[in-house]
Amino acid sequence: MIIEVDQSGRVEDLSTGTAIAFANGISGAVFVNAGAKRKLIVHLRRNSFIPAKDLPAIIFSVILFILIEDHTIDILKIDEEYTGKNEIIEETLKKLFFQNRIKRIPSVRFVRIGKLAAAHKLAWRVHRSKGRLAETKRISEKKILKYIQ
Repeated sequence: MIIEVDQSGRVEDLSTGTAIAFANGISGAVFVNAGAKRKLIVHLRRNSFIPAKDLPAIIFSVILFILIEDHTIDILKIDEEYTGKNEIIEETLKKLFFQNRIKRIPSVRFVRIGKLAAAHKLAWRVHRSKGRLAETKRISEKKILKYIQ
């Protein structure tokens, strides 16, 4: 299965929540509110060795993993939002699949996901509703930290 992934409300924008969605036959979405992102960033800056410049890409990867971990995916097409961080995103996803003993690691490709794509539309709707749509899974900072540590 091939899915496309898009986000609305960037991880590093601490004034708004972040919605990440995938679509292509099946779909799913997660939402992290701004307060949870602020707590997460403060905690990681104080208690981790992750460079501050890499935090958004790593957090994005963890949220994406939480979104897709229960699905069997062959190819993961991710919107190019973190220029220069593709390698970090891909490596973080591979580590998460390995650590969680998921043997089938999808092939990752970075592409432009247009505004007409189903993943973009879903991410935008979830972001606008602040994660209140029925198909949205809300994620806390504690759940994200569980995967980072």
